[in-house]
Amino acid sequence: MLRSPILFVFSRCLAAVICVAVIGYSSQVQAQSQPRAFAAGVLKTIPTKLDPRDTHSLPIRMPGVTADDWTPNLFPVDETLIGKSGQVTLYRDPVWELEFSFLPLRQEKVKLPSGAGGLVDRNVWYLVVRVRNTGSAMTYKDVRQSPDTEHIVRKLQYNKPVASEDIDFAPRFVLQGWVEDEVAGNYKKTEYASVIDAAALSQIQDIEDPNQKLLDTHQLSKAKIPMAKNDVDPGVWAVAIWEGVNPSIDYVSVRVEGLSNAYRLNNPETKTAFAKTLQLNFWRPGDAVGQQRDQLNYGVPLVDDAQEQIRICKFYELPGPLLRTYLDRREIKRKRLIGEIDAKVNLGTFKSALTDDLDAGKLPQALTDPIDKAGITFPAGVALTTVIPGRKWTFSNEGQKYVVQLEPQFWEPDFGQIRFIKTLDYLWIYR
Repeated sequence: MLRSPILFVFSRCLAAVICVAVIGYSSQVQAQSQPRAFAAGVLKTIPTKLDPRDTHSLPIRMPGVTADDWTPNLFPVDETLIGKSGQVTLYRDPVWELEFSFLPLRQEKVKLPSGAGGLVDRNVWYLVVRVRNTGSAMTYKDVRQSPDTEHIVRKLQYNKPVASEDIDFAPRFVLQGWVEDEVAGNYKKTEYASVIDAAALSQIQDIEDPNQKLLDTHQLSKAKIPMAKNDVDPGVWAVAIWEGVNPSIDYVSVRVEGLSNAYRLNNPETKTAFAKTLQLNFWRPGDAVGQQRDQLNYGVPLVDDAQEQIRICKFYELPGPLLRTYLDRREIKRKRLIGEIDAKVNLGTFKSALTDDLDAGKLPQALTDPIDKAGITFPAGVALTTVIPGRKWTFSNEGQKYVVQLEPQFWEPDFGQIRFIKTLDYLWIYR
């Protein structure tokens, strides 16, 4: 049977149109299934920041070792048991840290199951986060390259990024803020742990991006964070959710624990330590009107009035200056950190009773206690020399020279005002 040329051409054209339509529809569906892209600056990434101090303790006496202090006649004191068990450094190797990114902290009204079997509207706070393993790690070999840690001499067996299966990631998200007591005229600190809520998670997933799978914080703790292959590697996405947050809360911080296995040893005798923690700072007008419209600003509010700025800084518990004691190794032109304490600088007066004692030539007990735990004992009444009043002092003991310095961390006094020396949007702290 002969086919009409016109019908044949029409059939071919129709097939081509259908084919193009199917391909176009398929491409559109594929494009819609991709997670949405963000404008520049929307997704904020906290740079990983490993510190040599994250890998080891300051010098301490060996825990559990008891020995008599005595002076031998035929060999040095350093060769006795008490000599060898003093000034011991405890190590953690390797130390790793994950990269952390987040979208703006938000509030949203969602429908949650009620006790009566229905649904009720509830206001929740949430933070969408991304975690990646970029291979950031530090080992003994890296630490030995730091001038402040030259006393660490243990050799490395390896020096490479930590594999995902060797990272024990146990995240914890805590939202902290302050609520004004209008009757008492002061602020009270309050905090909330993140919750696991499947109903809220499902609705937040639809609000944020149906094409980007979001884990809850428990699922995130079970997920293996794959090694990022490049800068655009997607990582693992999750959401931290807080319910029942006081609508009047202000001066808000989110603390994220578990991003690193770094720590600072607090008391070796009781085996307590401070874990490295990321603190994200936010602020908002604290009221219950139109909470979803309230803008949660990232960072710490900055004002012109110095006293008001100091009052605001107290809400974020910014770590103050430290008093650090160094053994001055002049023969190798390096200083060895042997002790540090909070200088306890009063934010109202910018004065510290500890620095007053040092300026008066006295070595405070608070400063000698951590040094004594390292196995270094100073005689009573050791003479101090003030190099810079309120800032730097020196003293000698048994032929060794020591230096005490006041070192700011995030802020320092500046002619009766406060001057910030680091970003306050986020802080790496030890708690």
